Amino acid sequence: MYYQKKYVWSPLLRIYHWTLAISIPLLVITGLYIHEPWTNSNLEGIGAFPMAFMRELHFKAGFSLMAALFVRVYL
Repeated sequence: MYYQKKYVWSPLLRIYHWTLAISIPLLVITGLYIHEPWTNSNLEGIGAFPMAFMRELHFKAGFSLMAALFVRVYL
């Protein structure tokens, strides 16, 4: 019997996988922070808005997750 080697993991599938693998834990961590902040929010200077930074990360991770899912459904 003759076996043929097939390449299953395309670069697009790898990008899709790592987008999901990074965005899901990031969404969980930032969502928990948004729900109950555990850092001091009375900071001054450039890092004065940790809640705004966490919300920005949360939104970016959510949009990247949605984009990856839409690309996967399209393909």
